[in-house]
Amino acid sequence: MHRHIVENIGHYDYKNLGIRDIELGFDNVCNFKCVSCSPSNSSPWEIEVKKFQEISPRNYFDELNYSGTMTLDKTMNSLTSEVIKNLEIIVLVGGEPMLNKKYPFELFYENFNFKNAIVVLYTNNSLSPKGNWHKFFRMTEKPCIFLSIDGIGEVGEWIRTGFKQNIWEKNLLKWIKLVGNKEKYNVYKRFNTGISSYFIHHNFNIFDLKPTIEYLNKFNIELLYESLYEPKHLCPSYLPDAVKETVWSRIDFYDKYHEDFIEGIFNFDNYNRECCIDFINFFDYLCVTRKAPVPDNCRFVYDELKKWIKNENQ
Repeated sequence: MHRHIVENIGHYDYKNLGIRDIELGFDNVCNFKCVSCSPSNSSPWEIEVKKFQEISPRNYFDELNYSGTMTLDKTMNSLTSEVIKNLEIIVLVGGEPMLNKKYPFELFYENFNFKNAIVVLYTNNSLSPKGNWHKFFRMTEKPCIFLSIDGIGEVGEWIRTGFKQNIWEKNLLKWIKLVGNKEKYNVYKRFNTGISSYFIHHNFNIFDLKPTIEYLNKFNIELLYESLYEPKHLCPSYLPDAVKETVWSRIDFYDKYHEDFIEGIFNFDNYNRECCIDFINFFDYLCVTRKAPVPDNCRFVYDELKKWIKNENQ
């Protein structure tokens, strides 16, 4: 009965609407291990969590038994020429999508609307567009290339294990050469086609938004940034007010929008002791498993939080 009603609402030909937008994420294969990620999206995290099960903090990796073997063949078989030719937006995600060797490029070359369809790629930018990837985006007239970056220099390299700024920059220049001169189109009044970068804001990089913006300004690359509200232990919203005030006084704001953005994060929610303890435990876990010096900016919230909780317990 429900299916019958849906098919006839507004006299729409429900059966022939077809798929217009699709997101493709075939597996969790990646070459990065970012602090904000998890086994479902990163094969290095999957390997590490299984290796360090005894010390892995609780609730951080709910996909502990996650299997990287997904229904790749079934998904590929669903990508028929009929589906592909009707697509208006395709979003490519991972893992790291450019590591995947099984994309059906030939099927796209023969059927995809490269002139009018929007192609969105989320990549950590550790790989340059070569071979089929280069051809695919050379043909695409409306590409949206999102290059992730959560800080530069030692901060970026600690937060995103695998990130090397010199490689990231070299690949950025290749993307600029490949798609930088294509005509710009506005997408949902939120961003334009072309090349953008995005920054996920959390307790480890709360001081590093401004230098990242200034770095990208040299290449005329727009930076989109958002707060990480999940997992909660990384979100600044749950810090004590006293710690928020100390952090606030130390931030060098880039502009009013940056300032309003941080204010919005801090006011999103109130102190949550459990989240703060989880953050401390997660930090300690990273120090054991990464065996690399923690940059001062990345450990500032941790140090202030430890002092505050110590005083709270006295």
